[in-house]
Amino acid sequence: MSAPLGLPLSVKRTLVTCSNPSCERYGHPGDKAPHKCASCKSARYCDRSCQRRHWRQHKEYCKVWAESSANNGGHTTVAQLRLKMAYLIWLLRGIPEYVKCMFEEYDYWRKGIKRGFIEFKFYYWEHLFNAIKVIEGLDIYDEMPFVAMPGTPSYAPPGTKQSLQLRKILPESCVNLHEAVQDYMRFTENKTRPNLQHALNVAKQNNDLLVISVSVVLEGTYSTHIYDFLYRSLSWQPSDKGPVAAVPVPAK
Repeated sequence: MSAPLGLPLSVKRTLVTCSNPSCERYGHPGDKAPHKCASCKSARYCDRSCQRRHWRQHKEYCKVWAESSANNGGHTTVAQLRLKMAYLIWLLRGIPEYVKCMFEEYDYWRKGIKRGFIEFKFYYWEHLFNAIKVIEGLDIYDEMPFVAMPGTPSYAPPGTKQSLQLRKILPESCVNLHEAVQDYMRFTENKTRPNLQHALNVAKQNNDLLVISVSVVLEGTYSTHIYDFLYRSLSWQPSDKGPVAAVPVPAK
């Protein structure tokens, strides 16, 4: 399974960088890591030397990722799964009616002084794939330029244009959308995921954005997560109040 055709290049690049945190290329969207772990086929490295230095940390996840892929047909690696997860976020931000719905849910809990995010959690891989299929089936009625906050997964460098296809929810699509997407949405609080905390601090200081996450359960007690910001006006406004800060790329 290849990367989704509709996923922006900027997002794809954040998911194919070096997996070794001690590497200077780690988390650099423009630096594609060509060497792939032969076992899990998901972790990427600059070269074998970089892979050897990271093996002690990767060993545990390598087995889980390989088993998770094998137990889901073996055709999709966890790396490809994560591209699909990022693609779901991209599709969701292109449904203005549903973006409004997510912000209403978020605002409700935020009034209770809760610090959290909007999460779509899938216990089975096929449920994620079905959610994507249902959204792709919605009618496209327009296309708009898209700008993301600098430092986030969907950010494109100056001079790079990104466009977002806008989809509408017709009455006959409501039931399918609810069953395939809405049933998996929830407001979540979490203080343990290290890659998430900084993003939540940024969102707490800005009323016009929230953290959106897609989570998929893997083997055992493991899950994999993707984060980004969702904007109330669909696209980030540089004049918005609040700090500009990055959402860390890697997330286990």
